[in-house]
Amino acid sequence: MKQTITCFPEKVPLKYIQRYLQRYILEHIIGRVLRWPLEETWLQPTDLIYNSCRCAIYQYLSHINKAHPHLTTKPLVLIPSLHCRSQVEAALAASYTTSFYRVNRDLTVNEADVVRYVQGHSGLVVLCLVHYYGFPPAGLNIRHLLNYTHHPLFILEDGAHGLFSPIGHVGDASVYSLSKSLPVRDGGVLRLCQDHPPIGLHPTPSPWSFVAQLNPVIKAILKATPLYTIRSLIKTTLTRRLAARNTTVTQPNKHVEKMFTAAHANVPAAPLTHVVISQLSQATAHVREYRQRNFTYLAQHVSNLPNIKPLFASYRKEFEMGVSPLAFPIITSNRDRLESRLADEGIITFAFGREPHKSLNMHDIPETQWLMDHTLALPCHQDLSQTDLQRIVTAVIRSI
Repeated sequence: MKQTITCFPEKVPLKYIQRYLQRYILEHIIGRVLRWPLEETWLQPTDLIYNSCRCAIYQYLSHINKAHPHLTTKPLVLIPSLHCRSQVEAALAASYTTSFYRVNRDLTVNEADVVRYVQGHSGLVVLCLVHYYGFPPAGLNIRHLLNYTHHPLFILEDGAHGLFSPIGHVGDASVYSLSKSLPVRDGGVLRLCQDHPPIGLHPTPSPWSFVAQLNPVIKAILKATPLYTIRSLIKTTLTRRLAARNTTVTQPNKHVEKMFTAAHANVPAAPLTHVVISQLSQATAHVREYRQRNFTYLAQHVSNLPNIKPLFASYRKEFEMGVSPLAFPIITSNRDRLESRLADEGIITFAFGREPHKSLNMHDIPETQWLMDHTLALPCHQDLSQTDLQRIVTAVIRSI
């Protein structure tokens, strides 16, 4: 039986686990006498690495709210109608009100909608711009937007989809997700424009962090052994047999997190995550190159198939700018059927924004509803081989 191809890298190499055992566990056993510096040279020295992007967004929103105590109106976060619920949950936990601006079918920002919200609010406003699948947001003139407000306006770039893409040139701060692009279980990076992060934003490890962080290490060790492969094969076989009997099967999603609470907003990333990203200091260019190469291959072999249209038909200019795509998104009228058939072929895809926050009024955003119903992302990450790409193309041809 063939291995399952997922949209996100999952397997942590054993050498990273060995470095973790040397660098982290020994420090606790010997009382932190032995210390090995982490050379995360591909990150900036002032980057703050939290447990998740929720934590990073919450910390940033809380910080700028406290920096403007003279404003009596409750602060507002403008979130795109096509979004991840973590943005909304972090904003609500930080005591912000939320509004959703429209996103067009080509994922461009509806500037008129943003201007309407900015003009109608008399207090602090934070505009969240999402780099969908690693591509920069378009359709918004930032300088033009600043003319419509006399109150503090901050721009937060959500780069969860584009860890190695050029992000942070427009906003006052940006956040990145490590687990969507690297074989780690957690990690959300907050990058501020200012040189030094304010005191209080640094993540603080819990007294029980040593015990709590063993969980991702154990999972990583299991994934690096043949036992995990056998477990995956048994699980896949049982799932298919239950599906053949018309039994409802719920597929777990490793990226679905528990409800966010402010009490856990200052948790740092796992030490294993630090080890993995420190080992990638010289490999970022290769990761970007592999993702661009895989994206281009899928674009050449999938774009002209019937009932399939690439969401980013023009991408070469963005690639020259250094964009590192998260996945290869397509538009299809039979999204759910295609997703199901690809899963049967062992190709796991995902549909971003399919489960928006409950506060979003779907009746006012037909464009976003259309995107939610027709968009599907195919894997193109750096761990895919040429054989894997050929499997994806063959599976799509069989499934349409």
